[in-house]
Amino acid sequence: MTTRALLTALVLAIWAPAEAAPPVVDEPLGARYSLGMTLWHMGRDAPTIVRFHEFLRSQGLGPQKLLPREALAVPKDLQRVLLDFELATPEQLNGWQVQGECAVSAATDAGPTLSIPLHVPRSSTYRLWVRYLGRPEARAVTALRVYRAGEEHLGPVHQAEEVYAEPPPEAGPAWHGFIMDLAAGDYVVKLSHVTRWWHGGGHYDLRQMDCLYLTEELWASPPTSEQLQAMRDAREADGVQRTWTVPLATAERETWQWWQVRPLSWEDRLARPELFALSRRFWQQTVSALAARDYPETREGLPDYRAPERQVVFDETWNMVANPVRARRQQQTLLADVQTTPLPYHYVWHDIAGNIPDLTA
Repeated sequence: MTTRALLTALVLAIWAPAEAAPPVVDEPLGARYSLGMTLWHMGRDAPTIVRFHEFLRSQGLGPQKLLPREALAVPKDLQRVLLDFELATPEQLNGWQVQGECAVSAATDAGPTLSIPLHVPRSSTYRLWVRYLGRPEARAVTALRVYRAGEEHLGPVHQAEEVYAEPPPEAGPAWHGFIMDLAAGDYVVKLSHVTRWWHGGGHYDLRQMDCLYLTEELWASPPTSEQLQAMRDAREADGVQRTWTVPLATAERETWQWWQVRPLSWEDRLARPELFALSRRFWQQTVSALAARDYPETREGLPDYRAPERQVVFDETWNMVANPVRARRQQQTLLADVQTTPLPYHYVWHDIAGNIPDLTA
């Protein structure tokens, strides 16, 4: 064995622990990667948008002060779209089965992918609601992705949404909602299995997906079972889809204007600097409140990776990327290592050579 090889083996022997414990990974990669506290995410999360509106109202601000007149032009009507998964063809079901009003797939971590077409009537911001059957203390994590028709190889047009990743409060129909910007045109909606062992305990449940409902009424609750049935009875489906154009009620015009005011992402900061500055201040307040939380650095004590305090953020002051709690801890460690008491003497530096010509040499 060469001298270099012996030295390498010795160093490895010294530094390698006898029984190295697996590390606690705070921001896991892959499907578990937690990144949901950016300004972009805040502008597409309905509960956060409601809190942003409260933040603006507390300062006496409203849509008329923050958006140009053309952005507040109230439309005459709104779009609604209903997709019933059980109406899919056998080819679209691709191994999923139809039971009653649901498309059903196994209660396993792996399985086939259902693909159904979606036609978006006009470019807009939509709130998408997925209805499924669930039960307390159970999960059946299902990924929902939306692709441009014919461009599936380019990937989905948004981050995958996880449906039935948390147990519903009671057995029966439940809704999962999220917000998306969609251009007019044809899409493909795909439902696929997700490995669920890191989503917490509970039983593995059968995947029972009822429908997908899209609406420009970002503020509205999803339809009830009775309303869904009335919608289905009122219009024949075109394949899997029913589409309505409904008038915007006079009483909801102000609500519509408010919901055009959403936290702006960095990409839009130059277009509306005042609204971006408010969005950023709202983000900073939100992250500061999350940083005040705490959790133990143990596997058993870590919150769910989707918890707000575990979302990755960028602290531009400290040039630091971490979740708010970890960032606060690291900042406190750094501050504790800084000398803050005055020194008993002064340094005086006379740069004579740099200020008198020909003296440098």
